[in-house]
Amino acid sequence: MVHFGLGGVFDNALVDTAMFVLRKNENSLTASEEESLGEYINLTSFNGKDSKKRALFSIWEDSLKRPEGGSRKDSLTASEEKKQEDYLSKYVFRVDKNVFTKVPRVPFIYWVDSDVVRTFENEPLEKFADARQGIATGDNNRFLRYFWEVRREDIKDGKKWVPYSKGGPYNKWYGNLWWVIAFDEENYNLLSKMGNYLPNRKYYFKKGITYTMTTSKGATFRFLPSGFLFDCKGSSLFFSKDEDIFRFLGLLNSSLFSYLESFIAGSVDLEVGDLKKLPVPQGIFEDSLETQALETLSRLNVAIKKQNTEIYPNELHFNEESIEDVSQFYGFIESKNALDTYMLLSEGLIDVLIMELYSLKERNFEEIYKTVGIPTAFFPFSNGKGVKGLPPLRELLKNQYLYEFGLNEAELFKIENFIKEAYNNKIRSLISIMPFDEGVTNYHRREPYDNYVERKAEESFQNPISVYNSMSNQDQILAKLAFVRIDNGIQRYLLSGDTGFIPYGFSIDEENKLLSSIFEENSITADKERSELESIVKKDLRDYIFKDYLKLHEKFYKDRPIVWKLGKRDRGFLVHYHNLNEKTKINILNFLRNRIKETASRQIRKTASSAPKGVQGKTASRQMRNEKESFRDLVKIIEAKNFDVNIDDGVLRNRELF
Repeated sequence: MVHFGLGGVFDNALVDTAMFVLRKNENSLTASEEESLGEYINLTSFNGKDSKKRALFSIWEDSLKRPEGGSRKDSLTASEEKKQEDYLSKYVFRVDKNVFTKVPRVPFIYWVDSDVVRTFENEPLEKFADARQGIATGDNNRFLRYFWEVRREDIKDGKKWVPYSKGGPYNKWYGNLWWVIAFDEENYNLLSKMGNYLPNRKYYFKKGITYTMTTSKGATFRFLPSGFLFDCKGSSLFFSKDEDIFRFLGLLNSSLFSYLESFIAGSVDLEVGDLKKLPVPQGIFEDSLETQALETLSRLNVAIKKQNTEIYPNELHFNEESIEDVSQFYGFIESKNALDTYMLLSEGLIDVLIMELYSLKERNFEEIYKTVGIPTAFFPFSNGKGVKGLPPLRELLKNQYLYEFGLNEAELFKIENFIKEAYNNKIRSLISIMPFDEGVTNYHRREPYDNYVERKAEESFQNPISVYNSMSNQDQILAKLAFVRIDNGIQRYLLSGDTGFIPYGFSIDEENKLLSSIFEENSITADKERSELESIVKKDLRDYIFKDYLKLHEKFYKDRPIVWKLGKRDRGFLVHYHNLNEKTKINILNFLRNRIKETASRQIRKTASSAPKGVQGKTASRQMRNEKESFRDLVKIIEAKNFDVNIDDGVLRNRELF
C-alpha cells in the first residue's frame, strides 16, 4: 500500500488518498508468516503531487526494484548502505496484516509500534464505565438557550430550564457549561416524542465525565457536575465511584488516549461506540502511589480550571466578588498564571503516569508526540533550571474548590513535591528524547479559556516554569478583565436602576456623571477606578463604552448579547435584554420628550434674548432645530419597538421581532 495522505494527488482536492496492490492468496488460513506480511509506504510527510511522486520512485528504486543478478546494495559502501536503510525505515514498513485485527475497526495502522498495539489486549472502557449518548432535541432553537439568555432564577431542576452540557470547543478538565434546556413538564413531554426521545434517562443529573466529540484537535474530556443533562454532542461517561471519575478523566485526557482515538474513530467524531472500545490498563484500579497521584492531579486540574474561570460572567459559576475592584485584577492574573503553570506540568506528568500504567517505553513517547504533538511541559528549561519559583498550591487555591473536589492541604503538599521530583529527575531525561526536530508542538488555544503561560511557552519554546519565572506585561488579559468589570457594572446598573436605560450622545457631562455612578457610589473611589480602567483600555471610558464595548460584549456572549443598543450611531440608549418591558419604554420616551421640551424652551429663550443676530445666531437656531428633529426621530424609533418580549424565546428570536 502507498499512503499518499492529504492533498497532492487529485490536483487541489484535500482528501486522504492511498493506493493498494493486492495479491490473492488461495488459502489465507494456511498462509505463511512471510505471505501475511504487507509492505506499506508512507508519503504523508511530503507536500504536493510532484514531491510525493519523486519520493515514491526513489523508494521504489532503492527498496523494491532489484536489477537482475543481485541487489543494488552490491554497489554501495557500508556507510551508503546504512544511510539508505535509515532513509527507507522512515517511509517503508513491513507489517503482519493480522496485527490490524487486534484493534477495533481493523485500521491499517502500519506505523504504530507493537507495544502500542498491545495496549488493546487490555479490557475495553465499556467494562468499567457506562458511556452514554446524550439528548438530540430535534429542534435546538426551540429547546436550548445560553444560560444568560433566560432568568437566573428559572435555572434549576423543577423550573423551566436546567443546566445542559453540549460539547463545545477544545477544552480539557472543566468548562463549556454554557447551555440550558427547557425541561419543565410541557417541554419534557415534547422531548419524549422528538429527536432521539430522551435516551438514557436514569443518568440524568448525575456527575460524570462529558466530552467534546468533534474538534479539529481531537476529543477533550471534562468533569460533569451533578445537576446537568447532556447532549448527543456532549455524550458522557458514568462510574460507580467518584474516585474513578478522576482517574479516568486523567486517562482520557492523556496524549496516549488522543493517539489511540486518532486511529480508531470511524470519522472526525469520536462516537460513543468507539469510545467504549478504548483499552483501560488494569493497574488504574490499584491503590498505588502512581494511581493516587493520577487521581489527585486530575482533581487539581479540574479545581484550577473552575477557579480560573469564576471571574467571567459567561460562566455559570461566575463570582461577582472577584471583580469588585480593579486592584484585584493583578492578584488574579498572578494566581491564574501560577495555577496554569501547575496545570501544564500536571498534564505532562499525567502523560508519564499513563504510559507507565500501560508498560510503554521511552521510544513510544516519540511516536505518540509526532502525531498528537509535544505538550509544553516537555519543552526545555531555560538555563537548565528545574521546577523553582512557583508559590505553594495551598496559597493559590480557594477553600471552596479544595472542598468541592476533595482536596486538602496535605495532598497539595504531597503533589507539589511529586511534581518537582518528577520534573527535576525523570522528566528532565525524557525532554532529551522529544522529537523537537519534527517541529510538532501541542498548543491548543482554549476558547474562551486562554492559558497565557501555555501560549508564551509555545511562542518562546520554553518550559512553562521558565515562562512563569520571566513573566512580563500582560496587556491582553488585563484588557479582558477591564471589559468584564465594565460589562458587569453596566449590567448591574441597567437591571437595578430606576430607569432601565443608559443614554449616550446627549450630554458629555451627564454621561460622565452616569458612568461614575455605574462603578461606585463613592465619587472619589469611582474616579480612581475610572482612571485605572482608562489606563488599561488606553482610551477615555466614555468613548470605550459607546464605541468599543458593544462589539466586545457581542463576541464575549457568543453572538447572544444581553446589552442592546437602541437608536442611532451617535445618539441613543443602552438597555438590558432582561429589562425590556413597557416601563423601560415609557421611561425612554419620557426622557426624549423632556429633551424636546427643554430644547424648545432654549430656542424660545434664545429668540427672545438680545443675543446677536446674523450668522452666529442662525447657526445656533439651526442646531437646536436639528436637535429637536433628532429627538423626534428617536421617539419614532422607540415607539416602533416591541418591548413586550418573551425572554424565554431567546436573544436571536427577540432581536428579529424587536
